[in-house]
Amino acid sequence: MELKHISVALSHATWLTRWRHRLAWFLVGLVIVWGFLGLAVPPLLKWQLEKQGSAWLGRAVSVGSVSLKPWSLEVSVEGVRVADVAEQGEQLGWDRLYIDAELQSLVRLAPVLDAVRLEGLRVAVRHLGAGRYDIDDVLERLQSTPATPGAEPARFALFNLELVDGRGTFTDEPLAVTHRLEGLHLTVPFLSNLASRREVLTPTRGVLAEWQPVRFGPADHAVCQEPSHRGQPGGA
Repeated sequence: MELKHISVALSHATWLTRWRHRLAWFLVGLVIVWGFLGLAVPPLLKWQLEKQGSAWLGRAVSVGSVSLKPWSLEVSVEGVRVADVAEQGEQLGWDRLYIDAELQSLVRLAPVLDAVRLEGLRVAVRHLGAGRYDIDDVLERLQSTPATPGAEPARFALFNLELVDGRGTFTDEPLAVTHRLEGLHLTVPFLSNLASRREVLTPTRGVLAEWQPVRFGPADHAVCQEPSHRGQPGGA
């Protein structure tokens, strides 16, 4: 009987050792896969963003860098620039877009994001006269994209949305006036059409911005500048 017990104990110990080795190799493999994704995916994602973005908008799109943390599904896209129609200036750009995705995104096959933070957004629009704008070509391309018949609305759950230090310029060439919006800070707790509950960390606040209309003379020198107006919740 003692020999039988010893044999069973040895068999059990061998089984445990075997599974420990398998678990250890699995964890090592998982770390290697995570490391590979963190190194290989960002360059591919950067390339695709530039390629598909340029084809979609009809403008040159450049991306400074992309970083990925596969273990936490965090993505940062930095230094994005969309050229204007003449490809001599910038129409749209931002310093950094940070996205913190959730594993629910894989289960639901729809984006479930714990946080979205856009820093240093820049937008420039020109009115050319007669109701024409320098973004008309982009709007026409987007409107000409055929809709899929019978397609369901996109499903999403976005939490803790924040825009930091947004800036914009609107130039009315016929009137020789340029309007500037600076220091735009906007927070939204959530936008969702999915039944998903996540922790909301973004405080509810209004829009904080600074607006400056500037009129230029014939020699492109500022000849008049109105005082800036700062809008706050409950303010003018």
